[in-house]
Amino acid sequence: MEKNVTRYRCYFLAGNGRLVGAETIECGNDETAIAESYQRFAGRSTASGFELWQGNRQVTAQQTRAS
Repeated sequence: MEKNVTRYRCYFLAGNGRLVGAETIECGNDETAIAESYQRFAGRSTASGFELWQGNRQVTAQQTRAS
């Protein structure tokens, strides 16, 4: 991992809150990680939302598609 890069974990959720996937994202800051999460979420038709975490800290949660 490069210097000044933080590891995040993006969890993709179904409408019932069930986990339907997860991916690791390595970025320099929260804003970039959030943007990357939105891009990856856009490619997952089975997910109705996502949560982005950095360790034990929840960075954001988005529920943007109806299940």
